Amino acid sequence: MLASVTKWIETELKLPVNREKSGSGPSDGTALLGFRLETDGTIRLAPKSVEKLKARVRELWDARQSLTSEELREQWAG
Repeated sequence: MLASVTKWIETELKLPVNREKSGSGPSDGTALLGFRLETDGTIRLAPKSVEKLKARVRELWDARQSLTSEELREQWAG
């Protein structure tokens, strides 16, 4: 199945497939692009993605800043 899908992706979509990173097996607990497919079919954020977001918020958040709302928005967007 993996070989068939790999061949289809490479020929039809013309995308390279990294065979070292690609694999098959249970998806429970495996993250892809920051998301995780649960056994019941729901898609959730991967825990690592959530932790990275929290770290970024902590980095940007500083209650002692005396910036205007526009300046804060620019800081968070950039």
